[in-house]
Amino acid sequence: MGISHHFIGECIVRTPLGGFVNHSEKDFNCRLEKTTICANLVSIREILKDEELTVCYQWYTPASK
Repeated sequence: MGISHHFIGECIVRTPLGGFVNHSEKDFNCRLEKTTICANLVSIREILKDEELTVCYQWYTPASK
């Protein structure tokens, strides 16, 4: 579909497309394909009219206390 995020040094910059992506643990319809400079949003099935774009994502693992 397009680039959802750019990676600039330690920063993650969301593109306008990235603003339309929501998180879903089980019923996601897209995936993020990461490169060293960006993340591309790719559909994994047909997206229905008025359906949210969803991915199961985790940018980092929280540190344990």
